[in-house]
Amino acid sequence: MKHKILLSLLVACSLYATDGKEIFENSCTACHQMKMGWQLTSQEKAQLKAPLAFGITKHVRDVFPNEKQFVEFVSSYIKKPTRVQAKCRQFAIDKFGLMPPIGASMSQEEREAVAKYMFNNIGRK
Repeated sequence: MKHKILLSLLVACSLYATDGKEIFENSCTACHQMKMGWQLTSQEKAQLKAPLAFGITKHVRDVFPNEKQFVEFVSSYIKKPTRVQAKCRQFAIDKFGLMPPIGASMSQEEREAVAKYMFNNIGRK
């Protein structure tokens, strides 16, 4: 009985740790707004810290329309972003700078969960 409870807790913890939506909301939305540009107030537009989540997901999906490639790219990029790798428009980097390596503190599994969440949910109807 104790083993079943422990196993259930371990499974629950691993599911919790790889919930892409939750990780995205906790780690990414501090900078990347989840609204569309037309939904932002003037004040929100003035306070943007990074490109909108929909825009970055669209640009990366345009380059990597295959989920596997998208996940590989995003997982790598958020760990160690570079100007050369960036898929957003140059003016976005000029305006906001290069994103910090927020994924460096995440496990590979967490980075992949975020990327899968982005690919399958952001900008999809």
